[in-house]
Amino acid sequence: MDKFALIRKQEQEQEPAVEDLAQKVIDLLVSQLGYKLSEAKTMVAEAMKRNKSISGPEELFEEVYRGEAS
Repeated sequence: MDKFALIRKQEQEQEPAVEDLAQKVIDLLVSQLGYKLSEAKTMVAEAMKRNKSISGPEELFEEVYRGEAS
């Protein structure tokens, strides 16, 4: 038995997968803001191309609207 066998490894919170982030923002754009599903998918895909360092749904949402403003 290892010296620290009783100490449990805490599950590290992993950043959500890119697909999960994208789906959250797509759902928001469609259900709450009235965009068509195809429009929302295109907007999210373009935002992901512009900024590959997005780490959360809020950042992705902001990038979507940066693209729409320009």
